[in-house]
Amino acid sequence: MDFNRSLRIVGDEPVFETGLLLAGDVDPRHVRRQLSRWTRAGRLYQLRRGLYALAPPYQKTRPHPFLVANRI
Repeated sequence: MDFNRSLRIVGDEPVFETGLLLAGDVDPRHVRRQLSRWTRAGRLYQLRRGLYALAPPYQKTRPHPFLVANRI
C-alpha cells in the first residue's frame, strides 16, 4: 500500500484507526509496517496504538481537540 492510496482511503477523516486501512484483501503486517514508516517519516502522528492523524501537509481538516480526546 502506498501513501497516496492510503490518503484516498482515509479521505476527510482527521483521525483514523488502523482498521480502516486493514479492510479488504491486504496483509496486516505490511500495513502496520507502512504505518510505522510513515510515522517515522513525519507523514502521520500516532496518537495511541492503532489511532493516527495525518500530518499538516496532508490534512484536509485539522482535528478538533475534543474529537482527539474522545477517540483516545
